[in-house]
Amino acid sequence: MNSTKTRILDAAEVLFAKKGYLLTSLREVTSRAQVNLAAVNYHFGSKEGLLKAVVKRRVGPINQERLMRLEALSGRVEAGGGPPSLKAILRAFVEPGLALRGESAMARNFLALVGRAMAGTEPVTKKVFIEEMRPVFMLTFDLLSQALPELEPSELYLRFRFSIGSMAHALMGLVGPAEITPTGVEMDFTGERIVDSLIAFMEAGIRQGGPCSDDGR
Repeated sequence: MNSTKTRILDAAEVLFAKKGYLLTSLREVTSRAQVNLAAVNYHFGSKEGLLKAVVKRRVGPINQERLMRLEALSGRVEAGGGPPSLKAILRAFVEPGLALRGESAMARNFLALVGRAMAGTEPVTKKVFIEEMRPVFMLTFDLLSQALPELEPSELYLRFRFSIGSMAHALMGLVGPAEITPTGVEMDFTGERIVDSLIAFMEAGIRQGGPCSDDGR
């Protein structure tokens, strides 16, 4: 049987994903988890503490894997191996995150909460995600800067942020049935195909994307 702490996390994850952090009351969480309010306060301290635990449970292991891969690339640079390839950096950043798509229904439910955070409609949720993502983002950006020294930092930042938006769509937009599917397009994409296509898309966007010329071309 699940522990009290796990039941609370499971209940909060479903409700935060379905209703949002702001519209979910702790009473609803405790009712779904079949625990009392004191159990939430004991394990998490506050509603925001519960949100942080929900996010860390899913994102923490993913970011540990990301950091391990990114630090390995950084170590090669320090050892005199030269800057890592753009594709290697993106694979280290992307692949662990997309693995979430293939996990349990509970984990896929969590992706709706990711969408709320990235949309910025709930400041607390966004803040919690930024805190969890900051070390990974900064190390990834540092490696990208080494791989593409010809790009101004502000331009690289924009391209990287646009790329993260593409990854968010791959996480959330392909989880359920597509709202618009062209005739003849099979939507049963494998995880490997999504990863490879996304990395190719991000690589091209970061490497070649930029402002249009004055004549719009």
